[in-house]
Amino acid sequence: MAKKSSTESSGKGTSAFDLIKSFDNSAEILADSKMAVIKDYINTGNYMLNACMTGSLFKGVPTGRVLTLAGDPGTGKSFLAVSICREAQKKGYTPVYMDSEGAIDVDFVARLGCDTSNFVIKQVTTISEVSTFMANLLKQINEKPESERPKVIFVLDSLGNLTSDKELNDTIAANQKRDMTKQQEIKALFRTNMTALSRAQAPMIVCSHIYRTQDLFAKTIVSGGAGINYGASLTMLLTTAKLDDKESDKEAEKRGVDPTKTGVIVTATPQKSRFTIPQRVQFWIPFFRSPNPYVGLEKYLTWENSGIVRGEMISQKEYDKLPESEKVKCYEMADENGVLCYARQKETSRKIVVSHLHKEVPVADLFTPKVLTDELLHKLDDDVIRPNFELPASDTMADVEDLVDAGE
Repeated sequence: MAKKSSTESSGKGTSAFDLIKSFDNSAEILADSKMAVIKDYINTGNYMLNACMTGSLFKGVPTGRVLTLAGDPGTGKSFLAVSICREAQKKGYTPVYMDSEGAIDVDFVARLGCDTSNFVIKQVTTISEVSTFMANLLKQINEKPESERPKVIFVLDSLGNLTSDKELNDTIAANQKRDMTKQQEIKALFRTNMTALSRAQAPMIVCSHIYRTQDLFAKTIVSGGAGINYGASLTMLLTTAKLDDKESDKEAEKRGVDPTKTGVIVTATPQKSRFTIPQRVQFWIPFFRSPNPYVGLEKYLTWENSGIVRGEMISQKEYDKLPESEKVKCYEMADENGVLCYARQKETSRKIVVSHLHKEVPVADLFTPKVLTDELLHKLDDDVIRPNFELPASDTMADVEDLVDAGE
């Protein structure tokens, strides 16, 4: 017997959905919906940042949703936004970059690997200008047949630098009255465009500044108020520290320059997430070389899940001579000739032992596809990353197990 469609009657009378369809054709059964689904994810350029956002090394920015990148000046918001645009272009998306603060230029975008001939930039000043522009473009996209819709990714850089119509007109008229309309206009921006964004499967990245409250228990607040707080599916708070990067130091010395710093370590903290268990991750933005997408993964690598350990390879004879306290730090493996040997863990070693390569290599090779192969990344994603980052299913018994353990 053929399986009934989710939209067919169960045979027990008229369903609620049948009644709704009698007067409203826009409603859908969730399982059959083309709108309430994320059809694609866009790589951020760093595997751990992908995991932090959506629970998998191979996901990233969800389409049809809003990502907020918030932080102080110099925390890499524009850098990351343009990097995501580069990855989006690889999937056929056209970036539509709404710039309110002169954040980018053609050289900057080109250096980060974007195709500037398929990159739309629009200078914006007011919130209503952004809202009207997006509403009109999304209307044009959504009126086309699904197979003919262009794929776009929106970037607003930045929300905090936009002005309201009242503030702009008051400035022109030299009127110094306080503006009470800005937060309302920001709310309207997201209210009027969120459904259309989702229907068009168009992701949106919003760069925003932060400020700290002056009360007794000071808090970090994302500029934009309730509009961006409710509109975004993901809000990432970015902070930085100086990067100690010897390779960049060598490059700076070769160029004869004395920079105040050669890069930054960015810590991304999810302030809001609808996809994952919020966890901090780190990635690097070096100033003298390309960012490495593997940075951050080392925290999750063990011999048991990857066959990689910092240390050295030793023979059976060398192993036999070790005291028992050292033997427990060794792992069986085979060398390139298939001979039994051991990986001896040693935190101060400048090499790593890689079981699938059957040899030891310099630590720097860890952050390369030579060591972190596609096969190994998928294994890590299934066995380590997704179990650690994804929200648990509703049928999990983990909470019951915790209660049982607590009662022992």
